[in-house]
Amino acid sequence: MAKHAEEKETHILPRTLREQIEAFAMAILLAVGLKYFLIEAYEIPTPSMQPTMMGSKAAGVHDRILVNKAAYLLRDPTRWDISIFRYPLNRSQNYVKRLVGLPGEHLKIIGGNVYRLLEENGKPALFECLRKPAHIQEGLWRTIYRSTEEELEKDRLNMRLSKGRWEIEGGSVFCEDTGQSASIEFMTANELVNHYLHGYPKDLQQRMARGVPSSSTGPKLVPDLRWSFKVTPDASVTELRFSQHEDYGVQAQLTKRRITLRIVKTDEGKAVAYLEVFELARGIKQERLVANETIQDIRFEPGQEISVVLTRVDDQAIAVLAGKRAGPIPFTWVGEPQPALNLAFKLVAKSAKRVRYREFHVERDLYYTSGDPRYRTDVKVPKDHYWMLGDNSQNSADGRAWESFTVRIGDDGRLLPLNSKAGKELSGGNRYAQGNPDIIDPDENPVFIPNLEKFVITDLYGGEHVVHGLPRDFENLRRLEPGLFVERKYIIGKAFTVFWPWYDIGLIR
Repeated sequence: MAKHAEEKETHILPRTLREQIEAFAMAILLAVGLKYFLIEAYEIPTPSMQPTMMGSKAAGVHDRILVNKAAYLLRDPTRWDISIFRYPLNRSQNYVKRLVGLPGEHLKIIGGNVYRLLEENGKPALFECLRKPAHIQEGLWRTIYRSTEEELEKDRLNMRLSKGRWEIEGGSVFCEDTGQSASIEFMTANELVNHYLHGYPKDLQQRMARGVPSSSTGPKLVPDLRWSFKVTPDASVTELRFSQHEDYGVQAQLTKRRITLRIVKTDEGKAVAYLEVFELARGIKQERLVANETIQDIRFEPGQEISVVLTRVDDQAIAVLAGKRAGPIPFTWVGEPQPALNLAFKLVAKSAKRVRYREFHVERDLYYTSGDPRYRTDVKVPKDHYWMLGDNSQNSADGRAWESFTVRIGDDGRLLPLNSKAGKELSGGNRYAQGNPDIIDPDENPVFIPNLEKFVITDLYGGEHVVHGLPRDFENLRRLEPGLFVERKYIIGKAFTVFWPWYDIGLIR
């Protein structure tokens, strides 16, 4: 019997081992299949999509994301997707950017927004603002200011511009109408700009500050703002008004715009609210109402706090008052859109004895920068191509700035004039730092090695070539061409979640 049992075990062992090997091999095949056909993980190495996705050496943070590689198998990419694609000027590298421009579109960045030019029969172009869907927009708001007792005491709400009596107590602001309404301008124009650190987690801001790049364009006013706060009326107040004022200069066809939310007391415990857009054109003395919407039956009782949100984003106005919504009210431009030259936000209370404001929260939208000579911000997207932009618009090597170089290389490895018939042409993505070893980064191309008087050039397919020469040779013997767009066939998939680090886990919008 013992001998029989021993023989039985020797038959079982090989079969069990084979099953384990088969299961292990199947797991590997599934993992490979998932990686190449369905889902793949990537690490974010650079800051071009911050703060949506972090990739910062200064802060020591590199998000890990998951990419849905099946997302575009049955459909074309969609505007505002965060897409993974092969960098068109080095197809061995994968880039991540937000897809903004679609095939065949004529687009222009003005005042931080992207506009599509609608041209017809030689008539002046109409400018259509590309508006982000609400679920995407929600992920792009960046905090400029959040009131605390300390912050309110520090800035004093710019009381030099006030009328009436304003005072701060315990994190709240109180006003009294002493004649001709109580009014105050909240924050100054030089605070309502696209500061690099807006939107970063507070615990990272100090570390991020070490990596803030210098800008050749300087800070820009951001008119796309969301103002949130809470207000408590008293028994005497008859009207509350909250307004964003925008100035565009005397040379613009539209010189001023005002977006206002008015709350007017109607009877005991009730009010009606009006969301209004006013504009003033050049040569006209009085502003005109161009659009409005009404919110009825607002509860308006003394001591009853009301939450207020007034938003101006993507050329539209929205208000949410005590949970009731007005808008969006879209507005258009007289002529070409203009960047704002001045901004102000004002609070007004009529007949108030003691109206209370608290919990101010000011956020700005993503602001696409322009004006830098490196950037091309007026583009026509070719057929079957897409235009990709980074969320970190002040520090993103994206579709505004991509360009390629072409040089001719002789058989001896030296640079030749482009019109030479000898040698061969070589092209690559132009990210040249003029041979300064202190600012070399992984994407620099070509890389100059001073002590050897040689370049290492990476071509369009990731191949590396050693070329003899000096920086002046490369600058004098190259041809530069824009390479701003990504072909459809090079788009790999759609990023959908951050899975590490633990404090940044969440869906990507």
